[in-house]
Amino acid sequence: MQEPHQLHWITTRSILRYVQGAIAFGIHYAASIALNLLGFTDSNCTGDSFDGKSTSGYSLSLGSGPICWSSKKQTAIALSSVEAKYIGVFNITIQALWLQHFLTELGVQFHQPIVIWCDSQSTLKLCMFLVLPN
Repeated sequence: MQEPHQLHWITTRSILRYVQGAIAFGIHYAASIALNLLGFTDSNCTGDSFDGKSTSGYSLSLGSGPICWSSKKQTAIALSSVEAKYIGVFNITIQALWLQHFLTELGVQFHQPIVIWCDSQSTLKLCMFLVLPN
């Protein structure tokens, strides 16, 4: 910044005070916790008022702490809340499977299946219908 103004200094001091007060917070990984992948996903169903696209987000944890997360606008326009949430579940599933294969190549042993939490019963039923054979 070439010419900082008073507002810049006030904002900088506010940020530094926040960091100083939150220095003890963080993500803690415990060695005694089993290494299982656990995911949470959610999507907004209303979409952006400009282009109608919903936003999906997810977080994947390995053991006791998160290792990856994402929040971004979906590439397609969902026609229902179930479809918007299904796209979110699809995105986290792709990431979780890639992560599981990557960690397996590094020698991590998984003894439990990947668990993905979604807050829509309709979306879960749709996932089961599309995945499980009749």
